[in-house]
Amino acid sequence: MKNIKFYSKLSTTQNYKYVKEMDNQQEDDEFRKLNYYPICEIESMNLHSWSYEYFHNRKLFPTSSLLFLSSMFTLIHQYILLIITIIVISSIPISDCLKITLLDIPSPLVVGESAELTCNYDLEDNVLYSFKWYKDGIEFYRYVPRDYPPTQYLKMSGINVDIRKSSKKSVFLHNVNLSTRGKYRCEISAEAPSFVTAAKEGSLEINVLPTSGPKITTDQNEYTVGDEIQANCTSDRSNLDIILNFTINGEPITNSIDYEVKYSTQLHSDSLKTSGLSLRFLLNDKHFHQGKLKLKCIASVPLYNIQNEANKIVKDYQYRHELLQYFASSSSSSASSSASESQAARSKVLNTGRIHHIGHYGHLTEMNMVKCIYVLFTTLIHWQFQNLFQ
Repeated sequence: MKNIKFYSKLSTTQNYKYVKEMDNQQEDDEFRKLNYYPICEIESMNLHSWSYEYFHNRKLFPTSSLLFLSSMFTLIHQYILLIITIIVISSIPISDCLKITLLDIPSPLVVGESAELTCNYDLEDNVLYSFKWYKDGIEFYRYVPRDYPPTQYLKMSGINVDIRKSSKKSVFLHNVNLSTRGKYRCEISAEAPSFVTAAKEGSLEINVLPTSGPKITTDQNEYTVGDEIQANCTSDRSNLDIILNFTINGEPITNSIDYEVKYSTQLHSDSLKTSGLSLRFLLNDKHFHQGKLKLKCIASVPLYNIQNEANKIVKDYQYRHELLQYFASSSSSSASSSASESQAARSKVLNTGRIHHIGHYGHLTEMNMVKCIYVLFTTLIHWQFQNLFQ
């Protein structure tokens, strides 16, 4: 046990009243580890005019030791406050906490559709103060039981709320568009005394489906054997991946030595895109059936199991020319005495393999005859109109 006396060394006696010494005893062998408490009290009219130093057994007490002792006491106080805070928080009943049990955001939606965003919660022993919805951090709907009316809608681009179908647990959106997509957060708050809050968020995606089927274009409408044809198929605008495929006379076409197939995508300023498919190949006899080639483009949207198609008939102009030549030779043979010449011309056409005959006498079938007469009739009318306007 040591008696420690601390003396006040005064730098000035101005406004001095008195100095009072106090004693304290500490059990410590090391000087720097003394459990030190200030024991010098100074009373003065103006404390700013005083300076002081501490002495131990008439020896100067280091200032650094005082700072160490002061910081140690501050740390102890902080630990005590932390322990008290933990005890207070742990004493709060768990039943006072809010809990969101279900967040239902139907996604993705299609432009023009309507949907209900649901947020179910359990108040436990609390009383509801407010129920709110946020989009990208901005509030657009609230339900406050104490307000009149309790439901309120804050206008926002892309958000169309149907108040009549909204409630204290859901909000109803109708006629959604691309601006409707984003992050949605449901937030509930309790009344006093707990004032607890719970929140949960999810994403809403909006898709744009093609409003029309694909379109087929070619550089011309009539070709013949040996010509190179270039066909392009283009889908309508969408934000989805649209799969395009070509068929020729019902047979699927893929990229190969005979067919050159290329895919392309064009992005637009409204964040939508257009898919494209080009087809290039050389025409041969197997492509034409009775002078026609049927080209089809199929557009598929796998996510929604939607399929649209476009058809284009490509004609063989040489076939039409030979058909007209056949009828011309038939007419001349009936009026001409030279039947052998007519038969030779007719045989030349038949040997091309483009007009099919059946039976022992090589007559055209009834259906082919009707088609031939129709082609001849339309051709004659076309010639008449050309002569009329020349």
